[in-house]
Amino acid sequence: MELGTKVSEMDSAGAPAPADQLYIIQAGESVKITLQSLLANLPNTLVRFGGLIALPTPAQTIANLGTINAAALITTYTSDNALSNALNIDNGTVQGQLKIVINLGGSGTAHLQGSNLPSSLSLVTSLILIWLGTKWIPIATV
Repeated sequence: MELGTKVSEMDSAGAPAPADQLYIIQAGESVKITLQSLLANLPNTLVRFGGLIALPTPAQTIANLGTINAAALITTYTSDNALSNALNIDNGTVQGQLKIVINLGGSGTAHLQGSNLPSSLSLVTSLILIWLGTKWIPIATV
């Protein structure tokens, strides 16, 4: 390939290989690099799902009172008293982190409270929260 030639269509004869070479413009200069080098420093967060998703962290279980941790994606809650129980939740660790809290039933009710929530939240059956750096924001309730 001649320098300065625009690539407008990839060869459909095969899949790209790590050793395939590309030309890029870097600081005004044409540079030849391999596909493997180009993709080596991308964050390891690009994911493509094509089936069932299994979540590796076991669920946290709370009965009556406790603090909901941010480490487990899912926390289940049960109450064996007729009280209105207050639950706190730890801060998230990364913006965009999700948290699912599920009320499995019982005779009491639960409310999430704390300075890292926009307001006190009732846990009727379930909540899905997202961490936005300083607060957990509810994005779904059931």
